[in-house]
Amino acid sequence: MTRSCSAVGCSTRDTVLSRERGLSFHQFPTDTIQRSKWIRAVNRMDPRSKKIWIPGPGAMLCSKHFQESDFESYGIRRKLKKGAVPSVSLYKNNSKPSQIINILHWLLESFQKLSIMLLFLYGSHHQKTCVHCPGDYTFLKIRNYYLFFHT
Repeated sequence: MTRSCSAVGCSTRDTVLSRERGLSFHQFPTDTIQRSKWIRAVNRMDPRSKKIWIPGPGAMLCSKHFQESDFESYGIRRKLKKGAVPSVSLYKNNSKPSQIINILHWLLESFQKLSIMLLFLYGSHHQKTCVHCPGDYTFLKIRNYYLFFHT
């Protein structure tokens, strides 16, 4: 049976071809603290219990989910450094922070488009975007909120 990466949305399988392409596969650590960091990073939910997913003994992640700096090279072999935590291309569910970022991203794009119209019509991007909005939502304020949450 072919083993595959446990990250949600990753279809990488442990085959001869994937190994020839330079991919490596790494089992979840046995150290409790390090294992819990990996589980949190993967952010996967058990579909039956709706609780956080607990990896089985054969669960592993492919090297696509680690930074290049997470590896040590020994000739042609690569090994994960002690303490490495997966951080690349991992599925994130729709938690409140990501929803806020998505909303702010949409608002930023919308206000950028509106600011062009405001500059054309009024000559100032400090103008309120809507005369019906009670708040002082200027383009710069929305941009600053977006940059704060996005970084």
